[in-house]
Amino acid sequence: MEAMRKALISPGAPLLVVGDFNASHTSSSYRMNCRKGRVVWTFVQNEGFSLLNYISFSTRIGSSVQRNTSPDLTLSKHIRDSHWTNTTHIFGSDRYILYT
Repeated sequence: MEAMRKALISPGAPLLVVGDFNASHTSSSYRMNCRKGRVVWTFVQNEGFSLLNYISFSTRIGSSVQRNTSPDLTLSKHIRDSHWTNTTHIFGSDRYILYT
């Protein structure tokens, strides 16, 4: 989050943030919110980021005891034409290959 704050110093500059946030929040397909999830989503909303993920397409494959989730977020700010794609391909991981 600190790196995101520093990147916001240049007002109007295009910014793309991608990563495994591991911040449970109902806005990203989790059943409940955790403290970290609330902090991340409050920051995202307050700073005017756009979520590029299609939440109906999970980024992480669940197991027999866990459901599919989306801990991997793609956020943008000041980028007009940005696209996000979940390829639905996996290569020996529990994560789908994504591209922006």
